[in-house]
Amino acid sequence: MQQLKQPPLVNLSRFSEEFFREVIRYHVYEYWTYFQSRLAAIYIGGSVHRNEAVRDISDLDLYPFIVDEFSEADRKWFSEAEQRIASKYPSANGLCPPRPVSDVLDGSQSETDKIAYIRSQAWVHRLRYDTTLILGKNLVAELRVPNMDKEQARDYFQCVSDLVRYAAGLETENKTDFRLPEALPRRLRKLARLAVLSGAYLLIGYGELYSFKGVDVLPSLKSRFPHWRAFLEETETLYISPDPAATDSKISTYLSQLVSWVDWVGEQLSMP
Repeated sequence: MQQLKQPPLVNLSRFSEEFFREVIRYHVYEYWTYFQSRLAAIYIGGSVHRNEAVRDISDLDLYPFIVDEFSEADRKWFSEAEQRIASKYPSANGLCPPRPVSDVLDGSQSETDKIAYIRSQAWVHRLRYDTTLILGKNLVAELRVPNMDKEQARDYFQCVSDLVRYAAGLETENKTDFRLPEALPRRLRKLARLAVLSGAYLLIGYGELYSFKGVDVLPSLKSRFPHWRAFLEETETLYISPDPAATDSKISTYLSQLVSWVDWVGEQLSMP
């Protein structure tokens, strides 16, 4: 059978910046030319998926899946491909080892293995709500996994709350796997993004909106909670483009508001 010269990408028109479309094509080509029929799907998440990415700041959050296990031979390819991409797109290198499809599928239909079920649920929620499929078959389209409920939204939100409280000096230990940038403009941008993310979990908990995009989340929050409008409008100016005028004082002021916001969101998600 004659092989295609280019991978059959889908949904690239959803991404507004040509630079990131180019980076996506290059990454996918690396996966596709090596894995071929083993490649089941590739999704993209994060700021690129949300059309909030900034060149030279944002990288790619890719979620590639293969039909079998990632092998030692695959690791050799990965090491070489990662070097190629890092040299061509140093600020947007998002290559990562593909996961087996079983990570998503195996635990999704049975609650007998609690750990596998929770892991599959987390993958389904991530792929369903906060990614764009760019190659292959949608792995979660036909899965009968319920939408994220209030309890799950609260559990996912806890990581956001922990990071915000650590950033504000209210916790001595960072309990999350995430780090905030050191550069002040980028740090302020990331804090504003955490405000959006926590608001998204609140709306999901209420069953009102299943999106993590600022353009969806912030208007809904401002309409639903007008007493937070001033904070949300400030967040709207900060969460995409870094503020070159960011200072320690400005970050401290915003962070104190963010702590109040996150604490309030936590209270709402804890109500019956």
